[in-house]
Amino acid sequence: MVVVDKFACDEYKTKTVVAMLNAVGAGKKNLLVNETVDAKFVKSAGNIAGVKTTFAGSVNTYDVLNADKLIISVDAAKKLEEVLG
Repeated sequence: MVVVDKFACDEYKTKTVVAMLNAVGAGKKNLLVNETVDAKFVKSAGNIAGVKTTFAGSVNTYDVLNADKLIISVDAAKKLEEVLG
C-alpha cells in the first residue's frame, strides 16, 4: 500500500498519471483510491492497462485483494478510517 498526498490532474493527460505511477513503483494491477471523484484524473487513468480508479465511498474487498498495489490518497485513508471505524 502506498499513501500519496493527493490525486489531481490539471488537464486530461494520461502522461501525468503514468509519471505518478512510475514514481511510486506501481505494480501490474493497481487500485487508485481518491476521496472523491475527480473527472480529469479518472479519465486520464482510464486509458492505462492495469489501473482501476475508485473513491473512498465505493471501495470493495474484491478490488483491494485483486490489486498488486493499493495507492490511496491521505484524504481517502481518513475517510475510510471514519467510515470503517
